[in-house]
Amino acid sequence: MELGAKLSTNDEQAWKLIGLCALCIRFVQGWIFWGGGSRRFIYDPLKLDPHASEWMANKLQSAMPGALFDLSSVVGFLLQHFLILYTAIILFSLMELFSGLGLILGLFTRASAMVTVLVSLVLM
Repeated sequence: MELGAKLSTNDEQAWKLIGLCALCIRFVQGWIFWGGGSRRFIYDPLKLDPHASEWMANKLQSAMPGALFDLSSVVGFLLQHFLILYTAIILFSLMELFSGLGLILGLFTRASAMVTVLVSLVLM
């Protein structure tokens, strides 16, 4: 009986450690994405200004030739249609902001984590 109790205590401690590691990863990932979204809306709004040199579409244009999964045609389409491009940049920034906040606060954690994975893949 003593050996079984010892194993369950070790297992319980291991699961607590795994949970603590997952919580740390969630907080770090949340702050990264919160920072990306809040930078555009709060700290550097020129990233959302089409007339500024810091505008987000400038990064899209420079990333187009090496786009992952051969998405250069999609990026080219966005660059040719301003209204769709601007809407996509705003939605992308809001997704970053709210998914980061969700991870930090623990709201809709799985959905927020999936959004951050998708945003990371798109950014590649």
